[in-house]
Amino acid sequence: MNKRFNFAEKCFALCCKKNIPPWGTTKKTDLSREELIDLQRNEWQHFWERMDVHIPNFKNKVVVDYGCGFGYDSLFAMQSGAKHVYCLEVSQTRLKGARELHLLHGFDNATYLDNTNVEELPSKIDAGVDIIFSRDVMEHVPCPREVLDSMYRIAKPGGRIYIGFSPFYKSPYGPHFKNHCAIPWIHLIFSEQTILNVFKEKYGLDSSVNSYQEIEGSGVNKLSCYDYEKLLDGFDWRRESELTNRFHNSPLISKTLNLLVKAIPLNKVRELFVINSYISLQKSPTAAEARPTDSEEEVLMAGPVDA
Repeated sequence: MNKRFNFAEKCFALCCKKNIPPWGTTKKTDLSREELIDLQRNEWQHFWERMDVHIPNFKNKVVVDYGCGFGYDSLFAMQSGAKHVYCLEVSQTRLKGARELHLLHGFDNATYLDNTNVEELPSKIDAGVDIIFSRDVMEHVPCPREVLDSMYRIAKPGGRIYIGFSPFYKSPYGPHFKNHCAIPWIHLIFSEQTILNVFKEKYGLDSSVNSYQEIEGSGVNKLSCYDYEKLLDGFDWRRESELTNRFHNSPLISKTLNLLVKAIPLNKVRELFVINSYISLQKSPTAAEARPTDSEEEVLMAGPVDA
């Protein structure tokens, strides 16, 4: 144990896994390209199953993949007949990988955009998008209100938006470091600085990182399910479906968690057991451009409100 650790850091270090690769090490895979695509296709199908909707009809549709990663979901939309796909990503490495993947499969009907500056997106994408989807990305973005605002503005009236939030920050493994410490809710027991200090010393996390949001590739904001609820309420769209605690082939776990959440009287306790949420939205066919009110903007600074 490093003698420079204080008492809290020593306690947290004892909870961490041993003999794992340094932070940021890419896990090698023995899967072929075809097997990897099949694996990603399964994840794509599971995403729509969690939504409890059929995979949308992408034929001749203008589509946005919000947080496209290496482009697998975009590829599946193209293979389903999408007219054009806007691939949005903050990582240039991932954007390059997405472009290469699409070209390898014979598709050149995509635009690849760095969405680091979210406010600029409406000027780069015509407000005529039919379908926007975002698979398990929202917990990573540093400015979720602005992201939702940009989604709203580029969607055409009647356009559909599908968002998967998984996992929420206050759920058992919200900060995305289960590979390093598998004890649930431990990020709510130890301070953020304590955890980061141990990760820097023990696993070689970049010494310049001062918050979870700054961790490259997996940074998270700290919004709860109820914070997102408040943000979503600021827009003129219809919620076609909203499902929480969705797990592939685990309906009993989903039902048990949702019953537990309903039985708990306080939001601050409920949110510990809301792992994920999958929401299907439709922009009003008569919607005018609108932005959230000041009260919605304040959610980034305020915590969830008790019931």
